[in-house]
Amino acid sequence: MLVSYSLCIIVSLIVKPKQQALAAIRALNGTFGNTAFIGIPVMMLLFPQQPAAFTSAAIASLISILMFDCFSHHRAPTQ
Repeated sequence: MLVSYSLCIIVSLIVKPKQQALAAIRALNGTFGNTAFIGIPVMMLLFPQQPAAFTSAAIASLISILMFDCFSHHRAPTQ
């Protein structure tokens, strides 16, 4: 998750270097849905007998929620 977040933010900053808030939103859009809506079911299907699979997917979802919360308070300057 952090790798895809970092990759999204780097590409976005290369394309539009002065729009850091936009880069953060794009990176969150690229990672958040994957961890919460796809990650948990996939981990449960791949590792049905291991409760650690659900725990790791849930922690990844919580990390993305915390990242969203931290960056949602930063507003882009008006142009």
